[in-house]
Amino acid sequence: YPYSCFKGEFKEFDTLVLAEDYYFENKEKVKAFNQKKERLNSLVNSALKKVKKKLTAIKSKQKDAEGCELNRIKGELILSNIYKIKQGDKECELDNYYDGTTLKVELNEFVSPSKNAESYYKKYNKQKRTLVALKPQREQSESEQSYFESIVDTNDEWITRRTGIKERHISEKDEYTTDLATKAGEEAIK
Repeated sequence: YPYSCFKGEFKEFDTLVLAEDYYFENKEKVKAFNQKKERLNSLVNSALKKVKKKLTAIKSKQKDAEGCELNRIKGELILSNIYKIKQGDKECELDNYYDGTTLKVELNEFVSPSKNAESYYKKYNKQKRTLVALKPQREQSESEQSYFESIVDTNDEWITRRTGIKERHISEKDEYTTDLATKAGEEAIK
């Protein structure tokens, strides 16, 4: 009983039962392969979504920390004008000697001016450390995102473009890669 396997190839079987067994066995192999492929795509999509969420959080933290220089300037201005500020003030307007403008600075009315300056310096140092810590995290996350995007939804066209493989076949149970390589080599020589 002839059975058409792939694009014009025929395989002979002694009985119809053997042909049916071969057909359904290969059908199950293809089904199992497709299920594994779908599961893998699902895992990759999940990882991609997770990396995108992480990257969004990193970018948000970086944006928040980019104003660190303003906190340093506020701390310096408080210290340079400490004689003008009284404990209990909620805010003050100070001359910004960096750019010649006046800067409105909010104060904690329950602490001294020097403690307010110290608070701004602490914010500055924390934001500066945050920027340093986030840079490698962002680079790593962008690299992961790029990788996951390159493998998500791999299809036959993608595989052909990346590997040069145009056709895939399921080998027989007693057929080894050396058998396949020998056959391919013989066909290439013809």
